[in-house]
Amino acid sequence: MRPLLSVSLPALALAGVALTATEAHAKGLVLITTGESVLHYDDLTGEAKAFAAETTGHEVQVGYLYSHFGVFWLDLWTWDGKYCLYQGDNVWELTPDDAAGLLGVKVDELGKPLLYHAPLGLLILLGLGVGLGLFYRFSRD
Repeated sequence: MRPLLSVSLPALALAGVALTATEAHAKGLVLITTGESVLHYDDLTGEAKAFAAETTGHEVQVGYLYSHFGVFWLDLWTWDGKYCLYQGDNVWELTPDDAAGLLGVKVDELGKPLLYHAPLGLLILLGLGVGLGLFYRFSRD
């Protein structure tokens, strides 16, 4: 159990620093984060990359723009996801048809990022809940 904690605590700290939020509200010891974020979806290649760079004036990547709510920069809930082109803080929204065309896939083949469906903060809370449940179950025996 102790080696697991020594590996997971630094990983959680790094994830908390790496995931940024656009707005944060301090309420006592709890830091509530809300706003919009972009998850990297895929890189553009070939003609699509040249077309997007010419259109936007930037070297862009395909991302997934979404609204979120979280605690300590860990998303607990996400909504309003849409495809986009992004470079730094610059974001250009895309329709699913446009995203599929740039990536060279069918619209049906486009998926949504895992961390949009299952936010990291929610996964951590579920993991802690299962871990505590198992701990109490086996500590009674």
